[in-house]
Amino acid sequence: MTLRLTEEKAKKLMDLITKALQSPNNIQIREIARIIGHMVSSFPAVKYGPLYYRNLEHDKTSALKQSKGNYDGHMNISKNSERELNWWLHNVNTSFNTIEIPPVDVVVYSDASLQGWGAALGEQSTGAGWAQSEKNHINILELNAALFALKSFASEIKGKHVKIMIDNSSAVFIINNM
Repeated sequence: MTLRLTEEKAKKLMDLITKALQSPNNIQIREIARIIGHMVSSFPAVKYGPLYYRNLEHDKTSALKQSKGNYDGHMNISKNSERELNWWLHNVNTSFNTIEIPPVDVVVYSDASLQGWGAALGEQSTGAGWAQSEKNHINILELNAALFALKSFASEIKGKHVKIMIDNSSAVFIINNM
């Protein structure tokens, strides 16, 4: 599976870079910070992106020191940073990154109810009732059950690619978006 920047995100980044390169000797530090933010947020889709922003980050940090942390201060873009910006201009539209999901080694099942939680790994199972202080909304209980399941089987799953099966869509959503 591959990831690419959307046309809109690529265009936004290219527009910011083009504007910065038009005044490399007098640009607001805030604008460089904005560009760096867009670059960093694009790293998942721009495979070699992390190699082409360090000089710019260094220039920004140096300028911030000189301006005593004032992002409204101005700075110069070094030649090395210009090269990095030009790399982005020439590569952002064609860059991509691959997502490789390794095969699952083990599957852990967890479940919760208002009374307690349970978990299984192969033929092994575990679980317990909730203490009065642990009683909460079912979504929280499902998340805690998943956590307790992983902790319970930690020695068996250490260093392995684990798939956890949960029957609560809110808990699944939260875990998938951590």
